[in-house]
Amino acid sequence: MRDTELMAKWFEDVGAGLRRRVKDLDEDALEWRADDRGNNVRETVWHMARWIDVLTRFLAGTQPSTERWFTDGWAERTGYDPRGIGDDGLGVLSGYTFQEVLAIPRLTADDLLRYVDSVVAPLAQRLRALEEGNFDVFSAPVYIRGFVRTCANLLKLDVPGISEEDLSWALTEGAVLPKDAIHSIRVLDRFSFVEVSADQAERAVEYLDGTKLKGKQIRMEIARS
Repeated sequence: MRDTELMAKWFEDVGAGLRRRVKDLDEDALEWRADDRGNNVRETVWHMARWIDVLTRFLAGTQPSTERWFTDGWAERTGYDPRGIGDDGLGVLSGYTFQEVLAIPRLTADDLLRYVDSVVAPLAQRLRALEEGNFDVFSAPVYIRGFVRTCANLLKLDVPGISEEDLSWALTEGAVLPKDAIHSIRVLDRFSFVEVSADQAERAVEYLDGTKLKGKQIRMEIARS
């Protein structure tokens, strides 16, 4: 079984495990926290679901407004927009102040699980699409396949990062792309993708795919939208 299939299965197992453990919890159980400044059960489950939601959006190369928190109406119903809060403004609980944590909506166990269920399947689908070479599900013209490293980082494994400057240098010096052909470079928690002009995509892949940057091998694919 390949890495991306293992990762897809792992996320599905996480979703199933959350369902088993959360479905019968009452309000008191959801509010339990190990100490006065720690996250309670409700906040922890929301945190996990939010990360999965955001990671799926990263893989799609789309805007935060496409996250299920927004498209399924959670933000509208709860009045809570997490964009711009916490680390990198991702709104996933990481980097929140304690007061910001307390502002997270008090979803019921059923609502938490509905949110979890809504985000696990799309992420597993996109991970399997990577393995199968089905890039129709991605919108970014050039995608650097660093997702498994991102998950390793979230699991607290030691994975060195590559900066936006590193990727810019690789594209302009390694692939010799003109600067105006590079539309965006996004590096978040060691997950990275770049978007370049359509007429430069093949060149970027040809010159950089399989090469090494700061000791790490770069894998690049063209995502056909």
